[in-house]
Amino acid sequence: MNKIINTIKDNYLIIIFSLLTTIIFFNQQIFGNSFFWEDFLEYVYPVQTFAARESGLFDVPFWNPFSFNGMPFFADLQVGFFYPLHRILNLFISSDGYLPVGILQLIIIIHFVISQLNTYFLARSFGISKNASLVSAISYSFSMILVVHVIHPMMLYHLAWFPLIFNLFRQSLITNNTKYGILAGLVFGFTMLSGHPQSTLYVAFFLLLYMIYFIIFESKKDKIFVNLLLSALPILIAFGIFAVQYLPSTELAELSQRDESNYELVSEGSLQLKQTVTMILPEVFGKITGNPQENPNSFYLQFADGYKTHYYWETSFYFGITALVFGLFQLIVNYKDKTTIFLLAMSLFALFYSFGSNFFLHKLFYNLPLFDTFRNPGRILFYLTLSMSLLAGFGIDALNKKTFKLILIPTTLVLLFTLIGISGFYTSNLQINPELISSINSSFTINLFYVIVILGVAFLITKQKKLTHYLVIILALVSFVDLYIAGSKFNQSPVNPQEKYALNSELKSIFKINPPNEIFRVNMRMYSPSYMAMNRSQGLVDNIMLVEGYNPLLLKRPVPRLATKEQIHDILNVKYEIGIDKNTNQPRFYERFDRFPHFWAVNQYSIFNESNILDKISTTDEDLRKTVYLESNPKIKLEENENLEFDFKTKTYSNDLIEIETESNQNSIMLMSEIYYPAWKAYIDGNETPILVADYALRAIELPKGKHKIKIVYESSSFATGKWITIITLLLSIIGLFLPKFMKK
Repeated sequence: MNKIINTIKDNYLIIIFSLLTTIIFFNQQIFGNSFFWEDFLEYVYPVQTFAARESGLFDVPFWNPFSFNGMPFFADLQVGFFYPLHRILNLFISSDGYLPVGILQLIIIIHFVISQLNTYFLARSFGISKNASLVSAISYSFSMILVVHVIHPMMLYHLAWFPLIFNLFRQSLITNNTKYGILAGLVFGFTMLSGHPQSTLYVAFFLLLYMIYFIIFESKKDKIFVNLLLSALPILIAFGIFAVQYLPSTELAELSQRDESNYELVSEGSLQLKQTVTMILPEVFGKITGNPQENPNSFYLQFADGYKTHYYWETSFYFGITALVFGLFQLIVNYKDKTTIFLLAMSLFALFYSFGSNFFLHKLFYNLPLFDTFRNPGRILFYLTLSMSLLAGFGIDALNKKTFKLILIPTTLVLLFTLIGISGFYTSNLQINPELISSINSSFTINLFYVIVILGVAFLITKQKKLTHYLVIILALVSFVDLYIAGSKFNQSPVNPQEKYALNSELKSIFKINPPNEIFRVNMRMYSPSYMAMNRSQGLVDNIMLVEGYNPLLLKRPVPRLATKEQIHDILNVKYEIGIDKNTNQPRFYERFDRFPHFWAVNQYSIFNESNILDKISTTDEDLRKTVYLESNPKIKLEENENLEFDFKTKTYSNDLIEIETESNQNSIMLMSEIYYPAWKAYIDGNETPILVADYALRAIELPKGKHKIKIVYESSSFATGKWITIITLLLSIIGLFLPKFMKK
């Protein structure tokens, strides 16, 4: 504790500086004048609202009954349920079950403070001076690759913690101290819990590359084996921590819809060679912001599959003129330095890999496990951003009277590429929209200003060593202003998610379920004509059981694939359906009175295997109130007659638990208007009974005649196994951290 207090005392200025820069950069969001958008609005806000509302101290919401007729919730990796900062949200859920959007935004914004501090201390660990480390921290933390992925916070979390993970990993190799390896594993593990497997892969691969570099260039021969063990330790701990999430997510992945992986899909959004110009002119191809009224669809760059707005944030990586100039300066001045060579190698690897289908490197890695899974290769460019930010810190410290002239090389390159832009060369040769000419012209003035300031400060540093402390702070401020101008508006949307999800109170009272008695679904979307009566994730926010939803990951069987919409809505217990009023020709909701009850029983069945069940059920005209299509033979003996009488009373209906009491006059198959998933278990009078796949996508159980108490509960064996692996990993890590100190005493 004393060490932590002393660290804060010694570095209180960088802590204050990080807070101030973050507040300035996100002042519009912090003070409620603008809001995050895109996936934050459509996915993150409703998902985190549901997670905070439905979880308690020991409660995990495993199932989401409010989207796509029901689907796994916790097992969805992108939920990031056990990411520690997400669980702070539980404290702020309102009495009516809503999460203040400002709190969720603040949790995300805090990661820019975390990123700055982590990058600063990483730079200091490399021996970079305090103020030069400040420049590195600013350049990385407010670079476009972090700023544009605020709308995908699970990726931002990885990037914010990455410098600390790298720092601890590096210290474990340098000092041969397991303490740093354990800490690296713990931080990496909790970061993995935030839920972005692509970033996890890239972080792990970066650590692997650094380990190879360290063993070749810095490790002593008698320490190579120790270094290998220390390199493995953080990865083992991280995956041990991650096990509680990984195992259920793997189970879900096997049962989910996944595109057939091919190179064309994986290389989507490949960086184009001409986009390297955006290191100097970030808006040369236009830009996108959260306010469509400012510049709707103004990213004028064509990819192989046409103009794609989202490729703007998948290929943006501007990190500022200051970091570019001093990073290149370091490469010129200290090109033989081993650390410089490593950071250059990481920069070039990331750049060439991000070219995707436009360069051979990505194709080579496509043949490796996991690398053949993820799209948008430009996401690896945080290697380049961090490396150049660190090189910039080294470069500032390398500045002196002897080296001053060499800084003219990178500054001249910046001005040269800017001049080429205003000459019209880019417009005619890079297929740039003529509407952007004025923006390119103004960028020359801006870049000229940055270069003049950089040269002026660099000159004064060589002449006034006593003022170096203050002069380098000017460079940090210039870098911040540069990145603020480039990226601050990206996340400024005028749409308040809370207002966006504010459903008419009358509709909400009608559509909201009232368990255990009133359980039904709502269809709110039609395709001909195209119309949505609510937001796709409205169900998560307002406890409305929707047929629709929004999620990147769906079950393979999210709905019984019957011949008609009416049949599907009947069997799914859809009470309200959107349609067109014939009199007004306007959309309206209709109440459906012929829908199935939520539970019903049949005494007739047909057996089909997995390969032909879909063909049969999608063309059936049989009465599914009386018969069921199964994929395995039931063991119970049925009497196929018309005298089946079945009654039920729902006692409990919650996300992860259903309890009902039934009474029937003969053996039957009891069906549920609930989507099948293997983690659900059924108990009849306390005895477990198998859950059958019914009518392609629903659950069913074999029900003996008579009165019974039935319990259907979500019991994931993969979660139970993962939980214990995580707990044991945590306990062993804590012992590993504190046992050496105890032994010394």
